[in-house]
Amino acid sequence: MEEDGSLVRIIDFAPGVESNAHRALTIGYGCVIEGEFELELDSGEKRTMKRGDCSINRATVHTWRNMLPDKPGRIIYVLLPIKPLYVKGQLVTEAMGALAASYPQDEQKKAERAKMEAEAEAAKTNGTAATNGTAEVKVNGH
Repeated sequence: MEEDGSLVRIIDFAPGVESNAHRALTIGYGCVIEGEFELELDSGEKRTMKRGDCSINRATVHTWRNMLPDKPGRIIYVLLPIKPLYVKGQLVTEAMGALAASYPQDEQKKAERAKMEAEAEAAKTNGTAATNGTAEVKVNGH
């Protein structure tokens, strides 16, 4: 995904299928179009989501499960890029697992992301990262 762009995906889940646990470095809006899903966060919190229900996720490890054993389900996702994110002083990194193949990145994009993360780490070390609760977010150098 482009640093200043957005990505929209419609994903179909076969009956009873679940995604692997994953984290994208985005703000993700997931809205159920068809079916019934369970959204589980890495905290163990779970929510049942039905047609018309939406979730908002910022770089949180999560899993989607199609709860219907005999019907497919469909979710539309709108993904927006985020600034480097720190939790308890640690830079949060992407963890897509088996889904990584669905998010192709050429070597140039990987190198650009690594450079951005290194610059964010340097800014944090220099005291230019702001603290917001338990997460630290660098916002426009403040």
